[in-house]
Amino acid sequence: MKKRLYVMSPAEHGLFSECCNPPALLVVRNGETPSWNKFARAQEFWEAMGQLHGFDWETVQPCEGMHVAFYRAEPLEAP
Repeated sequence: MKKRLYVMSPAEHGLFSECCNPPALLVVRNGETPSWNKFARAQEFWEAMGQLHGFDWETVQPCEGMHVAFYRAEPLEAP
């Protein structure tokens, strides 16, 4: 499937900056060994963006030569 161009709103870009550039976080889950995971919030951000805008978050790629608010991803197929 062909990737589509998306652009973040100013609010989304602010959240992106906060989630994708954080200090490392200690992640503690029920019954699991605690681990340092600085990517947890970034993954949650992209998963939520994919649900909100209807794309597969695992296919997101930056657009070279463009502002970080521009990205491409594969749209989800309609059921």
